[in-house]
Amino acid sequence: MQRLSKLLLVWLLVGLLPTGSASAQSVDQPQTTDRTLIGQLQQQTDGQLQIERHAETGKVRFLATTPGQPIKRARTLTASATPEQAARSFLANYGALFGLRAQADELVAMREPAFGDRSFVRFQQRYHGVPVLGGELVVQTDGQRNIVTANGEALPDITVDTTPGVSAQQAQAQARAVVAQSYTLADNQLTVGQPQLAIFNPALLGGPGLRITHLAWRVDVQSSAAGTPVR
Repeated sequence: MQRLSKLLLVWLLVGLLPTGSASAQSVDQPQTTDRTLIGQLQQQTDGQLQIERHAETGKVRFLATTPGQPIKRARTLTASATPEQAARSFLANYGALFGLRAQADELVAMREPAFGDRSFVRFQQRYHGVPVLGGELVVQTDGQRNIVTANGEALPDITVDTTPGVSAQQAQAQARAVVAQSYTLADNQLTVGQPQLAIFNPALLGGPGLRITHLAWRVDVQSSAAGTPVR
């Protein structure tokens, strides 16, 4: 099943006409801006800051404080602010560490579960309204809306045309054909979902392929054939 998902994704990417691309950043020394922002955070937390970077993009993928040393909420916010407001305020100031340019334009809040006084705001990264595959960030706040952790991945420096060179109908046909051929199934044994546009770069998901950002169609294909579970 894992093999199928990789095969299907590659097929649909080949079927698209990439109208622009942006390679993921290589892992070099953090830029001056990153060092400045990290220095500010370390000062706020008395140096008790844990940071991990993405192996391919070089951007921060995990940031955490130690108990009792949260990152204080912005002065413009009160303890009555919502978790999303606190998370967005934090990312407005420090989103560049994760590869964001402007969080208000790039992030859509998805879920906001709470456990005790802790809240976890999950964001989906988007580019001109198109979701980025694997581009999600989760910000944890405490009861005073201070920041405790921020983790996830974002795709930096996206510059692609979001007008597809392949229609949704063509994407459905290609998806059906590759699954039918791979599993020796008839077309009428497959159910093909509605294609959805997405931004894809294998660097973010750790998959094979050139580290180039593409516009792609994401299509779910399932089988109704007995004994052949396919999704």
